[in-house]
Amino acid sequence: MNLSGNSERDKMDKTYFLTQSTSLILVIVISLIFAFLGILHSKKFPGINNYLTANRNIGLFSLTTSLVASALGAWILFGPVAAATWGGVGAIIGYALGTAFPMIFLIYFGKKIRNEFPKGSSLVEFMRKKFGKSLFKLILLMTIFYMFIFLCAEVTAVAVLINYISGTELWITALIVLGSYLKLYPLWRTKSLNIY
Repeated sequence: MNLSGNSERDKMDKTYFLTQSTSLILVIVISLIFAFLGILHSKKFPGINNYLTANRNIGLFSLTTSLVASALGAWILFGPVAAATWGGVGAIIGYALGTAFPMIFLIYFGKKIRNEFPKGSSLVEFMRKKFGKSLFKLILLMTIFYMFIFLCAEVTAVAVLINYISGTELWITALIVLGSYLKLYPLWRTKSLNIY
């Protein structure tokens, strides 16, 4: 089974922007740079409270950019353009409203949660307090499932991009990206590392 996304014949017919070794070195170097900067930044905020809430001292700009990047991801670069080819301006307006609505909803919902549960550290914890232990387990499982799908989608986007510019097999890039993130995040257990 070929997991690379390209057959051998397709590889011979394509001209790539980078060699495989150059693209892999770039992925590794960029991953290490961001990991180093995140670790350096997270050392300012030690403690268990930093793991989930970043000690509630992340600035508005950092928090907003992290939320937007997490909610929108890489698809925002390609989705509206593709939709415009078949739906025109209406599809672009639909994409804009579709991506803005959850953020606007979160503003009002977040204020309500903060008023009812001022010391809370996560949405799952709020649901446990509000609805009890049985619904808490369901929401926790749904959250873990969603985050798994989200992580798979983001890693796939990076792997497909590197495959497109260099022909590197998808699993190699995915392994590097996942390995760097999954090794570093639990090691430093900090939300600041993720936000930075």
